[in-house]
Amino acid sequence: MKKLGITVIGLLLMASSPQASAWNFGFNKDKVEAAVAAESQKPETELKTHIEAIYADARRNYPPDPGSPPKNEVNLDERYCSQDWNRMVGSVLEKDRKDKVEFGFFDADYWVMGQDWRDLTPQNIQVTVQDDSHATVTFEMDGTGSDMKQVQLDMVYEQGSWRIDNFIDRKHGLDWKQSMREYLGQ
Repeated sequence: MKKLGITVIGLLLMASSPQASAWNFGFNKDKVEAAVAAESQKPETELKTHIEAIYADARRNYPPDPGSPPKNEVNLDERYCSQDWNRMVGSVLEKDRKDKVEFGFFDADYWVMGQDWRDLTPQNIQVTVQDDSHATVTFEMDGTGSDMKQVQLDMVYEQGSWRIDNFIDRKHGLDWKQSMREYLGQ
Protein backbone atom coordinates (compact mmCIF):
# COMPACT_ATOMS: atom_id res chain seq x y z
CA MET A 1 0.00 0.00 0.00
CA LYS A 2 2.71 2.50 1.01
CA LYS A 3 4.86 1.47 -1.94
CA LEU A 4 1.92 2.02 -4.33
CA GLY A 5 1.31 5.50 -2.91
CA ILE A 6 4.97 6.44 -3.32
CA THR A 7 5.04 5.05 -6.87
CA VAL A 8 1.88 6.93 -7.85
CA ILE A 9 3.20 10.17 -6.38
CA GLY A 10 6.52 9.69 -8.18
CA LEU A 11 4.73 9.14 -11.48
CA LEU A 12 2.61 12.22 -10.88
CA LEU A 13 5.70 14.33 -10.23
CA MET A 14 7.38 13.01 -13.35
CA ALA A 15 4.24 13.61 -15.43
CA SER A 16 4.04 17.21 -14.30
CA SER A 17 7.69 17.96 -15.11
CA PRO A 18 8.66 19.98 -18.19
CA GLN A 19 10.40 16.92 -19.62
CA ALA A 20 7.18 14.87 -19.48
CA SER A 21 6.06 16.09 -22.90
CA ALA A 22 9.32 14.82 -24.37
CA TRP A 23 8.89 11.45 -22.70
CA ASN A 24 5.90 9.38 -23.64
CA PHE A 25 4.94 7.61 -20.42
CA GLY A 26 1.63 6.34 -21.78
CA PHE A 27 -0.52 7.41 -18.80
CA ASN A 28 -3.05 10.11 -18.14
CA LYS A 29 -2.11 12.79 -15.57
CA ASP A 30 -5.77 13.16 -14.49
CA LYS A 31 -6.04 9.43 -13.82
CA VAL A 32 -2.87 9.52 -11.73
CA GLU A 33 -4.19 12.48 -9.71
CA ALA A 34 -7.48 10.60 -9.19
CA ALA A 35 -5.56 7.53 -7.97
CA VAL A 36 -3.59 9.65 -5.50
CA ALA A 37 -6.83 11.25 -4.22
CA ALA A 38 -8.49 7.83 -3.85
CA GLU A 39 -5.48 6.52 -1.92
CA SER A 40 -5.68 9.41 0.56
CA GLN A 41 -9.36 8.66 1.31
CA LYS A 42 -8.85 5.01 2.26
CA PRO A 43 -9.60 4.05 5.89
CA GLU A 44 -5.98 2.94 6.35
CA THR A 45 -4.71 6.39 5.40
CA GLU A 46 -7.38 8.09 7.51
CA LEU A 47 -6.49 5.96 10.53
CA LYS A 48 -2.75 6.55 10.18
CA THR A 49 -3.34 10.31 10.09
CA HIS A 50 -5.72 10.01 13.07
CA ILE A 51 -3.13 8.11 15.17
CA GLU A 52 -0.49 10.72 14.34
CA ALA A 53 -2.91 13.45 15.50
CA ILE A 54 -3.83 11.57 18.71
CA TYR A 55 -0.19 11.13 19.67
CA ALA A 56 0.59 14.77 18.78
CA ASP A 57 -2.04 15.64 21.41
CA ALA A 58 -0.48 13.12 23.80
CA ARG A 59 2.95 14.74 23.35
CA ARG A 60 1.45 18.02 24.54
CA ASN A 61 0.24 16.20 27.67
CA TYR A 62 3.56 14.52 28.46
CA PRO A 63 6.52 16.83 29.10
CA PRO A 64 9.76 16.05 27.29
CA ASP A 65 11.39 15.36 30.67
CA PRO A 66 10.29 11.83 31.62
CA GLY A 67 10.90 12.66 35.28
CA SER A 68 8.00 15.09 35.23
CA PRO A 69 4.45 13.82 35.66
CA PRO A 70 1.98 14.14 32.76
CA LYS A 71 0.18 17.48 32.67
CA ASN A 72 -3.26 15.87 32.20
CA GLU A 73 -4.52 19.09 30.65
CA VAL A 74 -6.43 16.98 28.16
CA ASN A 75 -8.30 13.84 29.13
CA LEU A 76 -6.90 11.66 26.36
CA ASP A 77 -9.09 8.70 27.28
CA GLU A 78 -12.29 10.73 27.12
CA ARG A 79 -11.28 12.37 23.87
CA TYR A 80 -9.87 9.37 21.99
CA CYS A 81 -10.98 6.09 23.62
CA SER A 82 -14.14 4.05 23.20
CA GLN A 83 -17.08 4.09 25.56
CA ASP A 84 -16.28 0.53 26.62
CA TRP A 85 -12.64 1.42 27.38
CA ASN A 86 -13.66 4.42 29.47
CA ARG A 87 -16.30 2.40 31.32
CA MET A 88 -13.75 -0.28 32.15
CA VAL A 89 -11.08 2.23 33.30
CA GLY A 90 -13.74 3.86 35.51
CA SER A 91 -14.61 0.49 37.05
CA VAL A 92 -10.93 -0.25 37.76
CA LEU A 93 -10.43 3.15 39.42
CA GLU A 94 -13.59 2.64 41.48
CA LYS A 95 -12.39 -0.80 42.60
CA ASP A 96 -9.03 0.69 43.60
CA ARG A 97 -10.82 3.38 45.60
CA LYS A 98 -13.13 0.92 47.37
CA ASP A 99 -10.30 -1.51 48.12
CA LYS A 100 -8.15 1.38 49.37
CA VAL A 101 -5.08 0.04 47.61
CA GLU A 102 -1.92 2.13 47.84
CA PHE A 103 -0.87 2.08 44.18
CA GLY A 104 -3.81 0.53 42.37
CA PHE A 105 -4.04 -1.30 39.10
CA PHE A 106 -2.38 1.33 36.94
CA ASP A 107 1.27 1.10 37.99
CA ALA A 108 2.28 1.97 34.44
CA ASP A 109 0.79 4.25 31.81
CA TYR A 110 -0.80 2.60 28.79
CA TRP A 111 -0.36 5.75 26.67
CA VAL A 112 3.44 5.43 27.01
CA MET A 113 3.58 1.66 27.63
CA GLY A 114 5.44 2.05 30.90
CA GLN A 115 6.46 4.52 33.54
CA ASP A 116 9.09 6.34 31.50
CA TRP A 117 8.99 7.78 28.02
CA ARG A 118 11.14 9.68 25.62
CA ASP A 119 9.35 10.52 22.39
CA LEU A 120 5.67 9.78 21.90
CA THR A 121 5.89 9.90 18.11
CA PRO A 122 4.51 6.76 16.44
CA GLN A 123 6.92 5.29 13.91
CA ASN A 124 6.36 2.61 11.27
CA ILE A 125 2.57 2.81 11.58
CA GLN A 126 0.76 -0.18 10.09
CA VAL A 127 -3.03 -0.29 9.77
CA THR A 128 -5.23 -3.34 9.21
CA VAL A 129 -8.94 -2.68 8.76
CA GLN A 130 -11.07 -5.71 9.64
CA ASP A 131 -14.43 -4.17 8.71
CA ASP A 132 -16.29 -0.84 8.78
CA SER A 133 -16.02 -0.56 12.57
CA HIS A 134 -12.89 -2.49 13.63
CA ALA A 135 -9.21 -1.97 12.87
CA THR A 136 -5.80 -2.71 14.33
CA VAL A 137 -2.96 -0.21 14.34
CA THR A 138 0.61 -1.17 15.22
CA PHE A 139 3.61 1.10 15.58
CA GLU A 140 6.84 1.64 17.47
CA MET A 141 7.54 4.41 19.92
CA ASP A 142 10.88 5.51 21.37
CA GLY A 143 11.09 4.41 24.98
CA THR A 144 14.09 5.07 27.17
CA GLY A 145 17.59 4.17 26.14
CA SER A 146 17.52 1.78 23.20
CA ASP A 147 14.07 0.44 24.15
CA MET A 148 11.63 0.73 21.24
CA LYS A 149 8.09 0.19 22.48
CA GLN A 150 5.95 -2.07 20.31
CA VAL A 151 2.37 -0.78 20.48
CA GLN A 152 -0.88 -2.21 19.17
CA LEU A 153 -4.13 -0.28 19.32
CA ASP A 154 -7.43 -2.04 18.72
CA MET A 155 -9.73 0.55 17.18
CA VAL A 156 -13.52 0.80 16.93
CA TYR A 157 -15.59 3.24 14.94
CA GLU A 158 -18.17 4.87 17.19
CA GLN A 159 -19.64 8.31 17.74
CA GLY A 160 -18.56 9.31 14.23
CA SER A 161 -14.83 8.62 14.58
CA TRP A 162 -12.21 5.95 15.17
CA ARG A 163 -11.56 5.42 18.88
CA ILE A 164 -9.02 3.36 20.80
CA ASP A 165 -10.68 0.30 22.35
CA ASN A 166 -7.55 -1.38 23.69
CA PHE A 167 -3.84 -0.78 24.22
CA ILE A 168 -1.49 -3.74 23.83
CA ASP A 169 2.22 -3.75 24.65
CA ARG A 170 3.38 -6.22 22.01
CA LYS A 171 6.95 -6.40 23.29
CA HIS A 172 5.89 -7.58 26.76
CA GLY A 173 2.61 -9.28 25.81
CA LEU A 174 0.47 -6.98 27.96
CA ASP A 175 -3.13 -6.67 26.80
CA TRP A 176 -4.46 -3.83 28.97
CA LYS A 177 -8.15 -4.57 28.43
CA GLN A 178 -7.76 -8.27 29.20
CA SER A 179 -5.75 -7.41 32.32
CA MET A 180 -8.50 -5.04 33.48
CA ARG A 181 -11.12 -7.75 32.91
CA GLU A 182 -9.12 -10.16 35.03
CA TYR A 183 -8.60 -7.53 37.74
CA LEU A 184 -12.34 -6.82 37.83
CA GLY A 185 -13.16 -10.54 37.82
CA GLN A 186 -15.09 -10.38 34.56
